[in-house]
Amino acid sequence: MLSIILSTGLIFGGFSIVKANQDGDKTQNEKSFYSVKATDTEDWETGDMSSFEWVTGGTADWFVTDLEQYEGVYSATSGNINDNQSSYLELTQEVYSADVISFWYKVSSESNYDYLRFYIDNVEQDAWAGEIPWTFAEYNVSTGTHTFKWEYDKDGSVSIGGDAGWIDLIHFPPTEVAAIFTVSTTDACVGQPIDFADESTGPITSWEWTFEGGDPATSTDQNPSVTYSATGDFDVELIVTDGIEIDTTIIENFINVNDVPPSPGFPSGIALLCQDPFNTTYSTSGAAGAESYNWVLDPFDAGEIIGSGTTITVDWDNAYVGMVILKVSAENYCGEGPFSIPLTITIDLCTGINEVSDITHTQIYPNPSNGNFTLKMNLENQKTIDIRVYNSLNNLVYQADNVAAKQEFQRDLDLGNYSKGVYYLHVYGDNVNVIKKIVIQK
Repeated sequence: MLSIILSTGLIFGGFSIVKANQDGDKTQNEKSFYSVKATDTEDWETGDMSSFEWVTGGTADWFVTDLEQYEGVYSATSGNINDNQSSYLELTQEVYSADVISFWYKVSSESNYDYLRFYIDNVEQDAWAGEIPWTFAEYNVSTGTHTFKWEYDKDGSVSIGGDAGWIDLIHFPPTEVAAIFTVSTTDACVGQPIDFADESTGPITSWEWTFEGGDPATSTDQNPSVTYSATGDFDVELIVTDGIEIDTTIIENFINVNDVPPSPGFPSGIALLCQDPFNTTYSTSGAAGAESYNWVLDPFDAGEIIGSGTTITVDWDNAYVGMVILKVSAENYCGEGPFSIPLTITIDLCTGINEVSDITHTQIYPNPSNGNFTLKMNLENQKTIDIRVYNSLNNLVYQADNVAAKQEFQRDLDLGNYSKGVYYLHVYGDNVNVIKKIVIQK
């Protein structure tokens, strides 16, 4: 999670995080914009005019009221005046960065005659009269010294409604030193340069950067470039000063550094299949930092891979017979990592249930059964064999090694303790390699 700590003695009405590129999306290869933007806010929630050096005058002073408000408890309202009189509220500020001033206003007056007016440097920006509910207003402000003024004035006759204007929740443009910066990306790879650009407001004279885990770890450059040699999430701190005021911005876990993922775990799944098998599922334990996975069949035309995560399904070609290699690599925005140890899958010309296969005349019966099978084979010129039985997840459930072979070979297989389903019998030796599908039904 992105955290922001603003360490300052200044009054901040809030901040905003902007994360965008020209297309509205963010990817590692596109420049992303980040900033922490400080603004002064006046909402009169102190109950008085003490937060800023307000000047009020005219026939009557503006004052703070709890009878009307856009938000909170209080707002400011014009003084009680009569015909041909006015009441104003103004504030002069040094604006450090071109931005906007915004506020909410309300008017209750004689339409077209008694107005609430807003001025910047004595130039009228807008005027409102009549019954106007709380409405948002916003105006551009350039860098420099500016006077913002709200004035309610009346013509020579008629008083209607509340006969006043109200303002609330003013957001001023930056008027204090504020540590602000942009960065070329927050998602980087090990060794990739990241460019930081100072966007601070005010006549800044010095910069003190701290880059957790970065090289350099600190910098006094205005716009430093930093690389990271290890993966992780790292804080960034900027302290700026104009020689009088100091402001600090710390963004925790701001820079995420990744690397090409390591090799994923060995694929798991059934490795013994009969020709024209059903779709089968394979999985990997994954790799740290991976965003997607690249699964490869060799030969590629043995089947079609469906999916790109840690688990995929293979839709096998119904005519394929032979050996297949399945391997997987992990990918992220830094690139593709090494392939896993491959899984060798055998697709054999198995015969149907209770039928004879190949020169060994292999029989396995009854099939299906309740788990007790009899294996019969012709093992001429064969001294010993190994027998394996695998479940549909390629887990070994039965094993017999160096079994003495003879021409008329027969052996009982007790699989009664295993659940119903499809299993694969694999018998192999110097001169024999047979795969049979068996079914347990209960």
